[in-house]
Amino acid sequence: MIHKSSHWVIVAPVFIVVTAGSWRALGASGDDELTREKATANREAAAALNSSSLPEFQDPAFSRFVDLTLLRQAIARNDASQAADIALQLADGERVLLREHKILSADMAIRLAASIAVDTNDRATLQRLVKAAKNVGDDALASQIETVAKLGMTTRDEGQDLKVSLRTTTPDQLAFLKSVLQEADTSRRSGDLEVLGKLEVFVKALTDLPEEQKTFLASRIAKAKQEVPEGSDKLGQALKKLNASSRFAPFGNWQSTYIDPNGNSVNAAVTLNGASGSYYLPDGSVGQLYNISQGFPPGNPGVPVSSNGLYGQWQLGGSQGWFYWAMTGPNRFQGSWGFGNFGSPMVNRWWGTLSGGGGGGGGPVPVPVPFPG
Repeated sequence: MIHKSSHWVIVAPVFIVVTAGSWRALGASGDDELTREKATANREAAAALNSSSLPEFQDPAFSRFVDLTLLRQAIARNDASQAADIALQLADGERVLLREHKILSADMAIRLAASIAVDTNDRATLQRLVKAAKNVGDDALASQIETVAKLGMTTRDEGQDLKVSLRTTTPDQLAFLKSVLQEADTSRRSGDLEVLGKLEVFVKALTDLPEEQKTFLASRIAKAKQEVPEGSDKLGQALKKLNASSRFAPFGNWQSTYIDPNGNSVNAAVTLNGASGSYYLPDGSVGQLYNISQGFPPGNPGVPVSSNGLYGQWQLGGSQGWFYWAMTGPNRFQGSWGFGNFGSPMVNRWWGTLSGGGGGGGGPVPVPVPFPG
């Protein structure tokens, strides 16, 4: 939500919904039936990958009590109530099975849900979590949650929102700021000091943001590092394994809109087949995507880093460059295209968003994050 006050706005998480439409290779030749068969194959491959789990994360006995993949959604959406549901389901499984889940205990899930509830001022969920903590025998945790609830969430600073001038801040910069703040908050809750460290380095290297905004982001990231609870390393490791067990599959067909170096808006259709792919332009030309990897891109790509990123290289005729897309849901992502190589100065930079469907998906996704400036 953006709260307007004179010429100032307060940055808070904003989400939009991107709906997957039907895909077609714009300007590309070929048999329609073959295109449909390829699309079906891509969807099936994506579904197979998305349904797979790491053996070390599987705990079949708990599968009838809880679906831990929903925890990833709760974190991304700041949904304390859903996170609490998962914690209570874990607690129920522990009560029946007389043991904890192999990776994530009910106690850890309760702490995570409480952190989200504090951040979102969800008092009702905090009260539920107090009862949950008592039920799992953690009276100390229940007392901590009760204290926070009675204080009305005053443990969170009121000065965390960023005020920026509408006269000097572009919509692209606002989207960029929101994305970095969301990544920092998510990493703080999960105890991921590694990501917070990467964000810290990334912000210092930025050259396209006003100094006051860079200073604010740096202070928020530093504060997030300080607020990572002691002993959260186990929770962080569990969530990393959860992320790894439900990685988004780089398969499927997508619709993309980007701005070329001359400022023209161009539609494109994209097909991903794992580590490679193609994209089709309205004039019938076909570009290639290769060296596709998932995770943190090397160097400084000019967009917020994310462990759920997809990056690689593109080539079309005599032009080439790199792309970086932040994964935002099952088979759903948005991001940037650019000329040049990671770590080198960007020349004639251009960007665009990418969205669509290849294996299901839906739900809220973050605002597109273009290059700042």
